[in-house]
Amino acid sequence: MAAGGQMDNVDQFLTEHRSHRGSFTNSRIDIARRSLQDARSSLLGVWYPQLDPRDIELDR
Repeated sequence: MAAGGQMDNVDQFLTEHRSHRGSFTNSRIDIARRSLQDARSSLLGVWYPQLDPRDIELDR
């Protein structure tokens, strides 16, 4: 995206995702939460460069 990619919908599944109680994200959310927020904030900044960085940080 940072290199000029475009997002679009596709009519097929590209990946499968499975969540279970023993996963790191579910079992250690106290540790994982901050990393997940950092990743989401980074992606929002790349996908929506017109957003003010302060607006991206409002959910923290």
